[in-house]
Amino acid sequence: MVRKLIYSIIFFQFTMAAPMIKFFHSIQTQAGMTLKYIVYMPEGLSGELPLVLFLHGAGERGKNIDLVGMHGFPKQAKAGINLPFILVTPQCPLDRYWSEPELVDGLIDIQKSCFQKFDVNTNRFYVTGLSMGGYGTYALASKIPHKIAAALPICGAADLKTIHQMKNIPTWIFHGDQDQVVPVKNSLDAFEILDQLNPNVHLTIYEGIGHDSWTETYQNPDVLDWMLSQRNQR
Repeated sequence: MVRKLIYSIIFFQFTMAAPMIKFFHSIQTQAGMTLKYIVYMPEGLSGELPLVLFLHGAGERGKNIDLVGMHGFPKQAKAGINLPFILVTPQCPLDRYWSEPELVDGLIDIQKSCFQKFDVNTNRFYVTGLSMGGYGTYALASKIPHKIAAALPICGAADLKTIHQMKNIPTWIFHGDQDQVVPVKNSLDAFEILDQLNPNVHLTIYEGIGHDSWTETYQNPDVLDWMLSQRNQR
């Protein structure tokens, strides 16, 4: 109770601080694709900071970069909450998917660019996403497991042939048991494999919740607390 109260006070202080500083960026990937992304920098913090990569769902694809602020951490940053990390939120092109190899490579290009441009604590690089972004979270974490401090896939699905690559990544999986868009079985299957390999994997299934299992997740301070407490020791 005391720990939760202390965290709530800290989180309240961040919400009352000045809004995060917003920058628009784009990158030409090695495959020749242009990916746009927004970077939110916390106001009033200095030194090496954690970096969170947020991957949106299929509904936010396209050319209107403002769509990436509809859910999750970007929605909080857009609302004026000063989160205690650098937030990077790219936009997936229309009719493409984050889990495609070419897009995963593009996300790696963004990660490398952010490591070079910003004062990042490279042992605190986190990836999270919802729905299509949950797929992308698994795909990216499986591709560069040595870079990621923690993964939070929400209502997504993993390639069960490569998920073993996440055996050393602290992972917390979320899903609603009434999801009619991405079946909850996808998260159950991913957890079943990781649970045999990964000592720091967790699963939360929300009873009576459909596809939107992200709102409750991103609003839960315990989730943010857990994520930011992880360090990449690999």
